Amino acid sequence: ATKVVVCSPGLGDDIQAIKAGILEIADVLVVNKCDLPLINHINRQLKSMLALREALPDWTTPVLNTSAIDGIGVPELADAIDEYQQVLAQREGDGQDNGKKRMLRLLANSVADKVKKDLLETTSSEMDAICDAVLKGELMFNEATNRVIDKLLTR
Repeated sequence: ATKVVVCSPGLGDDIQAIKAGILEIADVLVVNKCDLPLINHINRQLKSMLALREALPDWTTPVLNTSAIDGIGVPELADAIDEYQQVLAQREGDGQDNGKKRMLRLLANSVADKVKKDLLETTSSEMDAICDAVLKGELMFNEATNRVIDKLLTR
């Protein structure tokens, strides 16, 4: 299946999509209401966010502009969906995984974000001691990382 994510300029959809991690699963990105003034801004934001995610060797996620009222961009959207379906068919023929790797990346990013948030909200003498030991050169950074992970997992 082709996952199409639709955003609208000026409604905060771009930021919400980024926060929700939805860009990570998008196969095609659509900016609807392309006649509104902020279209170039949202296009730049979405394209720059897409550039940060791991590229797929056989597909570049397009950012397409549409207008439901005028029908602008609808043929291009249909073409992009068809093209992606061909990519999926090729992957199946090659025995490649259909989306599981992308979902695993999405889950890994989500876990990393949660762990980071939890860690930054943690206040404990043990965490302070670990940071102090690294700063003093008494503990290697990798060992400190392992200790922090162990601490977070045993909570």
